[in-house]
Amino acid sequence: MPALAGSCCSNMWRCPALETGLADGVLRALESVLALAVGGDVAVLLTRLPPMRDVFATIGRHTLPVYVTHGLVIAVVAELLSDFAGAEPWRYRIFPVLVIVSVAGSLLLEAALERLRFPRLYRAPRLPEVLSTAAGASAPPTTRA
Repeated sequence: MPALAGSCCSNMWRCPALETGLADGVLRALESVLALAVGGDVAVLLTRLPPMRDVFATIGRHTLPVYVTHGLVIAVVAELLSDFAGAEPWRYRIFPVLVIVSVAGSLLLEAALERLRFPRLYRAPRLPEVLSTAAGASAPPTTRA
């Protein structure tokens, strides 16, 4: 969440006159620090609202699918919106849309794959089975909690 809020702040207010040389680098560094601080504060405030707390808790429980598939979702959405992304009004404002759609798309893809009986796609293999299979021995019985 801090990345989304921070990037929204960071990308919407660019000053082309200041985008040169060392001054640009210093301003971008300060802007990034400020955006991260604002994003963190916004995330903390949003989690105090009960509906948002539930949304963020759900996303937090499903970070692996988001991490694994967000790049694919972003690539598809960016290609679909490529005609609009180059236009000046959309150029910097498209990033929050990509973040929201990539997270939602990743969660929807996970749900669809779970329904199609592909739950292992987002699950790490159990370590004892992997080690014993690699050694050529049969896997010891494991108990599930």
